[in-house]
Amino acid sequence: MRLRFTAEMIDDNGARVSMPIEVETTVPNPEEYGDKSRFYEIFDQY
Repeated sequence: MRLRFTAEMIDDNGARVSMPIEVETTVPNPEEYGDKSRFYEIFDQY
């Protein structure tokens, strides 16, 4: 599974600069999260 994060910076003039970072890693299938209120707790483990 691939995991993609995008960082976005916005300067004082409103100009945006974004850079996606993609890594291939093992993360649980979204169905394995179960209770969505625990998403971040489980996600942080990975």
